[in-house]
Amino acid sequence: MISSARCLPRAVIVDFPWRLTAPAIAAERGHPLPYSVEFRDDDRGRQTAAAAHGFGRSGRASHAFFERQLDTLPSLPAVPAGFVIRPLAGAAEAAAYAELHRAAFDSEAMTAEWRERIIGAPLREPDLDLVVVAPDRTLAGFCVGWYEPARGVAQIEPIGTHPRCRRRGLSNALLTEMLHRFKRCGATVAVVETDLDRTAARTAYVAAGFVRTHTIWRQEAWAIDVC
Repeated sequence: MISSARCLPRAVIVDFPWRLTAPAIAAERGHPLPYSVEFRDDDRGRQTAAAAHGFGRSGRASHAFFERQLDTLPSLPAVPAGFVIRPLAGAAEAAAYAELHRAAFDSEAMTAEWRERIIGAPLREPDLDLVVVAPDRTLAGFCVGWYEPARGVAQIEPIGTHPRCRRRGLSNALLTEMLHRFKRCGATVAVVETDLDRTAARTAYVAAGFVRTHTIWRQEAWAIDVC
């Protein structure tokens, strides 16, 4: 996941073909990294694939998985005076975004280089890569959305605000704006995951109409053990 890191070294979440990039990622971070695979509690196929690729049998519950139908949405809330929600200005704002992300999650996991890779991802939709700009023109919050037209499913990953800008309704404004954009894209359901220990985030998603439907499990292995 992109959204959080509670320990160092940061575990990189692996989709199996992506393991070929492991040396480059480790070199960029400057130290070896443990690699993780995540799967939903009902995804038996991915659990089997994880074991076949060298991930151990032991694992832990990692995230709560929420879903929200998009047929009925609340009106867009007003943002505080002087704040503006708009799409990220591409690579020109990668460094500013990375700084904001690190502050929002109290983590060193995000870098400008990594954010530029995300900006270049084939599935990225610029209009679903939102930021809140503060009156002083600094970035105050972000919400990144991903849409899969074939299934009509959209995902929020990640969302956060700078500590100095919290309790102003920015996260709710970003979330609601994103849900409306998802619906305009043709999505019928939105999903989001959050760490099990993020009580405030879980409460906010429920308040926004999301329902918890699954638990995400994580298994880890060092890159040398992953085949």
